[in-house]
Amino acid sequence: MKLSVRRWSGLLLSMGLLLSVSLQAQSLRILPNLEKEKIPENELADYLTRMTGQDGMSFGLLRENKQPDGNYIQFQQYYYKVPVDAARITAQVKNGVLQKLVGKWVDEPLKIDVNTRLIESQAIEKGKEYAGFAQFKWENPAAESLLKALNNDHGATYFPNPKLIITKG
Repeated sequence: MKLSVRRWSGLLLSMGLLLSVSLQAQSLRILPNLEKEKIPENELADYLTRMTGQDGMSFGLLRENKQPDGNYIQFQQYYYKVPVDAARITAQVKNGVLQKLVGKWVDEPLKIDVNTRLIESQAIEKGKEYAGFAQFKWENPAAESLLKALNNDHGATYFPNPKLIITKG
């Protein structure tokens, strides 16, 4: 399978500063018929946090989509304020009450230190070593110039912006 350098350079954003842990609870889950619990819309994030039952876990609002059959509210899971990769839950709310949860989340104990000492430049170097390409798009002046011209943006760049995430390892 051939991957473009641009895609790999984007992948390096995660690879450089990731915390790898064995996440067993990442399969899609559906919890229907939650209206009986009468969880109000304004308490969803707290309810989700309690549902995991572990210290350091929380959920933050990503987006809300209002539809005729109710509101669909998407949350991102965090562990001590670090995003957990692919751990997102969509809550269906009707008449202000939670109806159903659909998504992937981690509810097993995580025992990892999120206070990494890896700086961004080190993360990029580790990602470059892992990928093994001779050159990346941000190192190619012609590619950088073309990107700036295509986007009509002199600040556009392929240079990665590393972020700390927790991902399945």
